[in-house]
Formats: sequence, C-alpha cells, structure tokens
Amino acid sequence: MDATEMARYQEVLARHGDSLRQVCITWCRAGGEGHLAAALAADLSTAQPRTISQAAEEADAQYGRCGRGGTVVVGGLSSWLITIESSDWAGATSVDRLSENGEAIALTINDTMLHYSLFYARDGDLQCRLRWLDGPAGDITFLERHLTDLPMMLDTVPASEEDSERNASQVSSDVWKVYAFMLAERITGVRLTADWLDREHTRYLRISNR
Repeated sequence: MDATEMARYQEVLARHGDSLRQVCITWCRAGGEGHLAAALAADLSTAQPRTISQAAEEADAQYGRCGRGGTVVVGGLSSWLITIESSDWAGATSVDRLSENGEAIALTINDTMLHYSLFYARDGDLQCRLRWLDGPAGDITFLERHLTDLPMMLDTVPASEEDSERNASQVSSDVWKVYAFMLAERITGVRLTADWLDREHTRYLRISNR
C-alpha cells in the first residue's frame, strides 16, 4: 500500500473531521447536478453556493428541528458528481438508482453511532455493502482487484481474545474510513481532496425540510 495515498485521506479527515462526522458521500454519474439533486428529493429553487462546513452547520440546525439534515451539496469532480449530505443518508438508500449510468458508491460515516458502511452499485443494482467490524454483504467480485492490499475493509470482529491484539490496528474506525476513501478513488479514478472540500459547491435543501 502506498503510504502517500493513505496520508492524503488522513489529511482530508484531519481538516474536515467536524463536517464529516455524520455524513453520506456519494459518487455517481447521474446526469447533471440538478438532475442528481432532484433524484435525492431536493428542491432545485433552493440552490445556493456553500462550502461543506457551511452546509454542515445548516444541517445541524435542521437536524435539531426535524431529525434529519435536509441539505444536499453537489459538486463535480472530473466526469463524476459528488454529493455530501450532513446527518442524512438519501445517497445510500438511492445508490442503486444512481448507478443506472454505470457505477455509484455511497460512503456513510456516523461517528455518533459508530456505524460506517460503503455501498457499491452498478447498472441499477446494489452489488455489495462493506461495513466496519462486519464481513461483506453481497457480491464483491467487481471490487476484488481494488481490495488486495485493503484487507481491513473485509474484516469482522476478532473471533477470539488471541486474535484481538493481532487485529487491533486493522479494526480502527479511523483507518477504515481512510481505506474507504482510498477504495472510492480506485473505483472512480478521481481523488476527493481537502482542497475540493474547502471550495464552494451548490447546496440544495430537501423538499421535506423546507
């Protein structure tokens, strides 16, 4: 494994940890930005420029009122579109539909509940889910070539106390998150950087949260 590759995403989490503590990040090629926002039930008339941190602050306020963040930030990265939802998970529940033009990935991070998952879909079907401290669910055939040096993505809870010390570093949630970003880059060929997250993109409000 390339240590530089890992360090890039450690920087992402270090610089944007507050905005990424409870979030769903989706990579897909679902038409244009507006089409994708509409697919996630966002109101296109609410489009405003926002950074990820600004949108996360808005989502925190809405979460306190209605139990979900209700913001969708959409930005382009090469031929891919990226969505970031703070305290909301529409990308994860829609990843199969978002893959109708090829592939889609949804990464959910919930530091509060210690739930971390990566969903992979292609051609309109959910292929698999990789989850921290759990074995993979579904068919990982299309991902196997990307996972040869990322075994921790497939790890379960150590089966015994003897295994626990051996696997201690592998089951760290912080390492799992870094690996998940690395896997997304390998699948898509695009790199989500801290600088990209610093920039303004388009924020939409979900219809039910207006």
